[in-house]
Amino acid sequence: MVGQLFAKLADAKLGKDLEANLPRLFAERSARLVPNPDSEYSEPRAFGYGVARVSTPDLLLRFVRTPEDFSVQIAAPGDSPEWQPVDSSGDWAALDARLVSVRI
Repeated sequence: MVGQLFAKLADAKLGKDLEANLPRLFAERSARLVPNPDSEYSEPRAFGYGVARVSTPDLLLRFVRTPEDFSVQIAAPGDSPEWQPVDSSGDWAALDARLVSVRI
């Protein structure tokens, strides 16, 4: 129970960071944060591990942040997304530009 609470707090913090640091994605692609499925909370997580999902009309993005790493995955919208990695190197502005132009 407590672990799920900390996981949801880490996810919310990551979501706020995404909104603040990826303005073009949210403005130009009509992106919005969407709730994580309950399966994200079925297993205990390490402290500081955050997961946030972002949806646009034509794609889904999954952001994962740990104390050591940051990764982005992309999938077509659907019931069972097949996640593919996206280059998340560089700064926020470079990532924002990549995500605005990505097509799947």
